[in-house]
Amino acid sequence: MMAQSKSPWRQEAEILIGTILALLPDDATDAGRRRAVRDGYPWGRRYGHPYAMWLKTVNEILGPRPVKARRLPQIP
Repeated sequence: MMAQSKSPWRQEAEILIGTILALLPDDATDAGRRRAVRDGYPWGRRYGHPYAMWLKTVNEILGPRPVKARRLPQIP
């Protein structure tokens, strides 16, 4: 069976995200890494196939985003 090749967009995203993360200090927080990767998105508007490949690559490298706990309303 032939190995499936990655999209050129995904290959480029891997390179760019790796470069962004390499420029960060070793003690960068998870939030700081995610902010740097978010700010480093290079392809203009965030929609379509390029953005989908960017998000898949981010999740592959950094893992899924942590889920925020919901705050329930206070009962008097």
